Amino acid sequence: MKIFFDIDGVLRDTNGTLIKKYHLPYPTSWYANEWDKLGLNVYDLVVMDYNVLFEAKPTKYFKTILNYGKNNGGLEIWSHQPPSWRPHTKKWLNKNLQGIKYKLRFLTPKQKAYRLSKIKDGLLVDDFPLFSNYDKIILVGYPYNRNVKKGRRITSPKELKDILNDKKREFYSKNSV
Repeated sequence: MKIFFDIDGVLRDTNGTLIKKYHLPYPTSWYANEWDKLGLNVYDLVVMDYNVLFEAKPTKYFKTILNYGKNNGGLEIWSHQPPSWRPHTKKWLNKNLQGIKYKLRFLTPKQKAYRLSKIKDGLLVDDFPLFSNYDKIILVGYPYNRNVKKGRRITSPKELKDILNDKKREFYSKNSV
């Protein structure tokens, strides 16, 4: 079984950093302009200060994923990001994944879905709420993806740890959304 990980919302808490920095509410939908207080979206806010990408704290899932990487020879990370974010993301990964080998691929959601469909025993840990199929997605639950009713949603590091440690990967029969 091969497991892949997204960055923002899975490894890095970019939203949490933006919320704290700009005193904003937590976004409750993916594309709606949840940052109306400032009249900006998440991409606008990051462009105002790319340092938020480097300064962002890890998510509550980070330690679980880090342990998985240590025990499995590293991590493969799939992320959809604008090119302007990528140098800051690479710095964040180098800072936070010290001692963990990783492969980083920048893929659109469509590319992620296609690539995942070609890997018989692959799973992706992601928070994106607009995939057409969630059969091989471990969805990190947030208010902005609450409308996804298929696949498996996790809301705690323990739930993720149980999936990552399940040698049989009984993913499809447990706790579906």
